[in-house]
Amino acid sequence: MSKKIFLTVFLSLLLSVNFVLGQDKVLIGLGGGGSKPTGDGSEYWNMGFNIHGEIFADITKDMSLGYRAAYNNWSVNSNKFRYDVSATTSIWELCPSIRFLPSSHKEQQTYCFGQIGAGLYIINVDVDLPYYPSEYITDCRFGINFGMGIVVASGILIYPMYNIIFTEQETTNYFTLNLGITLNSHTQW
Repeated sequence: MSKKIFLTVFLSLLLSVNFVLGQDKVLIGLGGGGSKPTGDGSEYWNMGFNIHGEIFADITKDMSLGYRAAYNNWSVNSNKFRYDVSATTSIWELCPSIRFLPSSHKEQQTYCFGQIGAGLYIINVDVDLPYYPSEYITDCRFGINFGMGIVVASGILIYPMYNIIFTEQETTNYFTLNLGITLNSHTQW
């Protein structure tokens, strides 16, 4: 089953990137922000960070298709443990996405948008406990993300995203607050 999911995600990533790069007008964004796990066990992790890149192309006057790649990292909140615990979690997001825009967004300096994506999440956990050997775990899972945001001054993006990763018996969830800048916004290459 996981091979079918991986193949489906890989093909959708390939098709979305290929589609976007084939368009005359694209929007490229780079940014970063804060990242925080939510749900069960989230109190054991500190606030972290994310770095992301994205590329989108308009497919209609009110919708863009694109691709988002992001790196998230958190360290363990060692104050929650009696012993000296060291751990980090990092997650790579590789997600084709759809962005919903107002029809007149090209004429506006400031506008809102909604975004939803689904794709591959690569989870890395590095744990170092006293009296035990260090452990490094890597897992690839399917997940979704969604959020709403605002574009200000024709190029600065501010948008929160909520991510849900479907793991073995539950989900891994986290929230990001992103700040980014767009390059080559609606210009021909």
